[in-house]
Amino acid sequence: MGLGGLVRILTEKRFVVIDCQLPSDHLFSLGARSIPRSRFITQLAGCGQSRYPRPVGRRLNDLSLL
Repeated sequence: MGLGGLVRILTEKRFVVIDCQLPSDHLFSLGARSIPRSRFITQLAGCGQSRYPRPVGRRLNDLSLL
């Protein structure tokens, strides 16, 4: 439920990838897929600088960052 909500928000904000770090059957059941590192790096390079930098001292649950 939490990941699904995050995906909806990030899709609206035009994010193209979520780096989940470690593959798992659970993530795959939610629609995640592994991609080669070279493709991930290429996708990141095409994203440019984040418009949503995480200021020091802000909490991850502060949705105003989005």
